[in-house]
Amino acid sequence: MKINKTARIAEGFVITSHAMRRIDDEQVQVAVLNKLASLKCDRVVVRSSHASEDSSTGSYAGLFESYVNVDAGDPCKVIELAKSVYASQRTDSVNRYGGAEGDMSVVVQEMISADISGVVLTSNAFDGYDYLLLEYMAGDLYHLMQGDVTPLISYIKKVDVIDGKDNYRAYPAIITEPLARLFKSLAKTAVDLERQFFRKVQIEWGIKDEELYIFQVRPY
Repeated sequence: MKINKTARIAEGFVITSHAMRRIDDEQVQVAVLNKLASLKCDRVVVRSSHASEDSSTGSYAGLFESYVNVDAGDPCKVIELAKSVYASQRTDSVNRYGGAEGDMSVVVQEMISADISGVVLTSNAFDGYDYLLLEYMAGDLYHLMQGDVTPLISYIKKVDVIDGKDNYRAYPAIITEPLARLFKSLAKTAVDLERQFFRKVQIEWGIKDEELYIFQVRPY
């Protein structure tokens, strides 16, 4: 919801930790499935949202389960995967990392099959300047996050974005129209999110039908 004040996020809802503890109750399942139907989409993402994620003491990146490209027309599968996400807070790998304080909620969102997607790091110092680092690829972000592809990389001088210059360029300059206009919108959004969170952030994003979506913002 905080991100949504600055940029567009995918439509979705949260199954709270309280609801997850009662997920086998018929009333809870009916409420979840009604919310699922209200999204009116074909595919969803079922994501972890744990109280310990992205804290000052640990990130837990990749330790909790999340599932992409889930058939929204199979409600039993969505419930099953929500249970799997909830159970992933108690795995051996999480315990070896130090255990997870708090409890797990589950986020269900429309699956955005992006035309182009990637990651932005909002602060990268070089030669006296601070740069945005953009990693990006054609297609859905999960291919990049799983290490299936090697992304293209560009840098944008942050002061040019802050000053509102229209003539700044990415380095290397391999971004061409119409992506150049969309990447300028992405750069401005990245700077705005950094200001909103009061620290440098890693941003996962996607562009579909020339519309920018923010999937996650993580301080680093």
